Amino acid sequence: MVKRQSINVYPNPVTDSKINLVIKDDDTNTYFIVKLLDSQQSELFSQAFETLQRSGITINLPEYVVAGIYFLKIANPSGIYYKKVIVK
Repeated sequence: MVKRQSINVYPNPVTDSKINLVIKDDDTNTYFIVKLLDSQQSELFSQAFETLQRSGITINLPEYVVAGIYFLKIANPSGIYYKKVIVK
């Protein structure tokens, strides 16, 4: 199970349309789905990843994502986790 403190999102605020996501999990080979949600919980972006422990993922935001407050929804077989992201 991914613990809240083992998910790092940077930079925050996002200034160049790229979000780096580091997930530290006890499982060395885990499947994740990452979604970007707006303040009304509407899905703007979704991508699936398979990652190794402590590896980083770079998410390139689509051009239509404008400045504002968003939430990353990170889901794996163990649970669903949210991280607030500010895009400038």
